[in-house]
Amino acid sequence: MTAKPAQGSPAGRLETFGLRLPGRDGPVELSYEVLDAAPMGMAITDANGGCIWLNAVLCGLLGHSRAELLGKSLEAMVPEADRAAVQAAAAEVARGRVAHLELEHRLTTAEGDSRWFLQRASFAASPAGVGFATNEGPGPLLVRQ
Repeated sequence: MTAKPAQGSPAGRLETFGLRLPGRDGPVELSYEVLDAAPMGMAITDANGGCIWLNAVLCGLLGHSRAELLGKSLEAMVPEADRAAVQAAAAEVARGRVAHLELEHRLTTAEGDSRWFLQRASFAASPAGVGFATNEGPGPLLVRQ
């Protein structure tokens, strides 16, 4: 998967992504609108947990608009009692020490309610094994659902 930042957009905002499909030369470029149609909440974050893309389902579950969540850390919405454990687990994925994360934890909604989520996160690397480039420069991205 390759990611392409939007020209002149807020730092880190992504508009399209490319998938390498068997039997095709080069990536197939798709709009993130495709992922907005997914029936589950999804986000792409930087190594620090800052949201650079979220789909409509996740925004709805959290009660925030996409604009409110872009650049904000998902871990900041984890209740204080659970935050250190969630941050440590996500950091292991971001460093490439573990291939993926599956962790059940709470997130606080815009209304202040606590909701349980099962988070699955994977490190997204380019074909060269390094992180993707965003408007803020190259770095690891985590794909979360």
